[in-house]
Amino acid sequence: MLASPSPYTLLLVDDNPVNLQLITQIIELDLPAVQVLTAGNATEGLILTAEHQVDGAFIDVQMPGMDGLEMCRQLRLHPRTSRIPLVLMTAHIASPQLRAEGLEVGAHDFISKPISNVEMLARIKVMLRLCEKERAQTTSTKQLQQQLKGHSAQVRWLSGLLISGDGPLAPDEEQWLQQLAADLPRMDSEDDRLFYQKLLNDFPLPWRRTLFKLSLLECIPLVLAGRLSEIIDIAAGLDYLTRHQVSLVQLKGKEDCLRFHPQVKDLLRSKAQQVLSDAERSEVYRIAADWYREREQWLPLLACLINGGRYTEVSQVLKQRGLELLHLNNACTSIQVLDQIADDRVAECGWQSLLRGIMRLNNLAEDAAVWLELAFQLFSREHDARGMALAQSWQALQAVYVDGNQNHWPGRYSAFAQLANQVMPTLMVEEKLAVAFAFGLSRICFAGELESTQELLERALAQAHQSGSALALTRLRLLRVRLALQQGRLLVARTTFEQAYSALTERHSFFELLMIHQSAFNLLLVDGTLSGLQQQQAIFTRDCPLPVQRRALIAPLHDYYAASLLIARDQHELASQFIDSAMNSSCGGDSDHLRSLLLQLRGWINALSSSAGAAEEDLGKGLELREQAGGALWRLENLLLAGATCVALNQLTRAQSLLNTALAGSRQLCEERLRPGLHAWLAVVCRRLGQLSEAQEHLHAFYDLLQRQRSRFFWGLSSDLLKELLSLLAGAKQRELLRPLLEKYLRLDFDQQQQVIGRIDITTLGGFSVRKGLQHFNLNQVGQASRMMLALLLLAPQHTLSIEVLMGQLWPDSPPGKARNNFDAAHSRLRKALEAVFGKDVRYHYLVLEKGMVSLQHASFDAQLFAHHMESARFHLQREQYWQAEQRLWRMERLWQGEFLSGYELNDELPRFRDQYNQLRLEQLQALAGLLVRRHEYQQATGLLRAGLLLDPTADELIRQLLAIYHRQADARAAEQLLKDYRAALIREGYMTEEIDELIDVFGAHWLSNNMNNHRESGNNESL
Repeated sequence: MLASPSPYTLLLVDDNPVNLQLITQIIELDLPAVQVLTAGNATEGLILTAEHQVDGAFIDVQMPGMDGLEMCRQLRLHPRTSRIPLVLMTAHIASPQLRAEGLEVGAHDFISKPISNVEMLARIKVMLRLCEKERAQTTSTKQLQQQLKGHSAQVRWLSGLLISGDGPLAPDEEQWLQQLAADLPRMDSEDDRLFYQKLLNDFPLPWRRTLFKLSLLECIPLVLAGRLSEIIDIAAGLDYLTRHQVSLVQLKGKEDCLRFHPQVKDLLRSKAQQVLSDAERSEVYRIAADWYREREQWLPLLACLINGGRYTEVSQVLKQRGLELLHLNNACTSIQVLDQIADDRVAECGWQSLLRGIMRLNNLAEDAAVWLELAFQLFSREHDARGMALAQSWQALQAVYVDGNQNHWPGRYSAFAQLANQVMPTLMVEEKLAVAFAFGLSRICFAGELESTQELLERALAQAHQSGSALALTRLRLLRVRLALQQGRLLVARTTFEQAYSALTERHSFFELLMIHQSAFNLLLVDGTLSGLQQQQAIFTRDCPLPVQRRALIAPLHDYYAASLLIARDQHELASQFIDSAMNSSCGGDSDHLRSLLLQLRGWINALSSSAGAAEEDLGKGLELREQAGGALWRLENLLLAGATCVALNQLTRAQSLLNTALAGSRQLCEERLRPGLHAWLAVVCRRLGQLSEAQEHLHAFYDLLQRQRSRFFWGLSSDLLKELLSLLAGAKQRELLRPLLEKYLRLDFDQQQQVIGRIDITTLGGFSVRKGLQHFNLNQVGQASRMMLALLLLAPQHTLSIEVLMGQLWPDSPPGKARNNFDAAHSRLRKALEAVFGKDVRYHYLVLEKGMVSLQHASFDAQLFAHHMESARFHLQREQYWQAEQRLWRMERLWQGEFLSGYELNDELPRFRDQYNQLRLEQLQALAGLLVRRHEYQQATGLLRAGLLLDPTADELIRQLLAIYHRQADARAAEQLLKDYRAALIREGYMTEEIDELIDVFGAHWLSNNMNNHRESGNNESL
């Protein structure tokens, strides 16, 4: 074997596949570093040489169509393959005539079949040595040519640079220029830093000093560069550097502004610290600051003032421009600039402290509250009402969204309200909208003033639309979501949230993401979807690092909501685990506001579990903490949970008092979020106390709210409450309104006599089974005919078929008498098997045979729900309601466990239904991946699309989406492998070669490759 062989590629061309396999095995065993390409004819071989860099070829002489001699002639015609060593393989010892013809067309050697392993390896090693020698000669020649060309090019380049900046060269500079060009690293080397290190030691001093001065600026406006330059025409010199792509790039959208590459800028700045005096550097910053001030370019002005140590002027600019600095196009630059100020300097100025606090809050930093409080105290000392209002605005956001520390707000809210009303007319637009948002949020959370918040919100939204402030508009929309939920206007809340969600971009801060996800939690709770809550939490975890999450309320809030839903599902033990998790978290344990709610919920669970002493303790402590934390609307929530706890403890008079107090507060504040639960529990309490007329009044109010809100969950919902409401039902309307809740939480339904019965759930995706509560039956325990009968009923309209139709579908070739006997036997076996698990009710309520009709009643099956969610997702997608569409698509993802009736033999029409559900699955994956791509979740989208290709490897739309993702990621290797797999799948499907080539061309493999190169180049330019 060759010692440490370089990677080579050999081509084998033979129309006999056995020969190709044998020769390939010889090469792979003894020369594993050699890649082998095989072709079954000369045409395929020529295509491979066009697609790959081939180092040598073994070609069979006698082949159908184009023979080996003609293939050699074709290879010699093309410069790319003209020097490849070629060996012709002959069936017998080559005749003199054949050798002459072979040598004439460019063959290097001949080898006769059958080919010996030793001879074959010897020929290959000779061929590889020829290739090695050819490569070495080519590399040496290119290097010599490049050195000679590079030296003269560098002389020309340096001359052009000097002439552009200082005019013609003096005669005595020519020799110096030649020597400098010889010593400089190549200009086209990947590291411009090496080039500049040499250049800055030997270039003329005015050039060096000018470059040092310009490196102190983040960007270089050409006009400003002229003011700082020590050479005649710096604009021409910089233009020359830019055109030759030497460490200077033009800022996007700014033709007269340049920027050094980061590495070169760092080098120049370090040299500037050594060469320029403190006074000279200060003068540079002074000139630049004056220039930026004239043009009202505030961020670069601040950078110059900070670098120049002029902190008094920094404070003046911050006070003058305020929050505008955080809402400029490049807010990240604002943070970087202001973070350069030392903490002790910041602590001396209210405005610097305020902006530091806001920036820290945006990143959910631990010290955000400290900076905001410091800013408020500094503004208070100076009687700066504007600053005080802004500081308190962000403190309110911190209290509501981040740490939940609301205890001081009952005493502070009135002063804040007065201050906000006083200063808002005088504020700049960005500041006015920020204060309006915080003031509206405070009105809801701390005072419960919903009606006045509605008026404030409408005015602020109109101003935000007019000003075009996307960030303010998003925040105000989230405020509308919160307000609408409190008012029970769920459709308004969902629609408005979609508007805010669609504006979500990568540029949003962690704080903005926190607000978005909290609003999503609130909406998912109203829908009663525990799995949706968990999915939303997972999305937030991907968006926000775990250490950052732990500083905010969102995790304990998720646990509180999850526990509430679990109580409704009668899963008290699991609910307790969620509450313990929330109580043990840093935010959940430190916030009196959240602890009061968690204790109230835990007290209810303790009461339901007959732990009266623990329930009483949690109830009292929860109400006590609420008095400390304040919040009118939160207090109503505490009272509702406390009332439910008292009902569980059978303290009905106390429960009625608590619930009536909460109801009166709800009516006074015009809130309807909690009112359905208040009326429901009061109806139960009044009925138990014998106050029947009052009970009916509360029941009517409850059902009116339920009909209006169309909610799948309400606060205070529990399985016990639903059972109590069942006993109070009066009329078909109430029954139909309560049915969705009974189905969702208790899996109950009504039979034809309006009696309550349990529903059964049938799994068909990935298996075939029936479940009722904790009881489970697998359909593999019955025969094929019984299974297919149940499957046909599931797919039939209203799940009902006549006996004749079932007989015709299951036994189409049997006489009627035999078909009927088969039906009776299959039906009986199925019924008895189900009754053995679920009881005799099966024949009366579930598998019903009546008047020649067989029906499946009070049953839900996953494939039907899968199709329903897809229909709903299409509805939302058509209306660009992407968040609601994604929720439906994720529900489908959780339902899909495999193909319809996977593993079971299907008869008649059933394979068609399997295909339909497979197509729905592909549509769901395609739609969900598309939504993930909108959020730049490429990895997860790729996983979903790959899962779809396992179902259908030739699904062209999935291929197209994957190629688009790989294009964005500039992953040419993955795209190439995808197309190879696609080609292989088409071959397995029996497509003709011409058809396959056309299909591959449709995806534009060449277009993809070219665009990936362009993507890399544009990405490099953007990074510079």
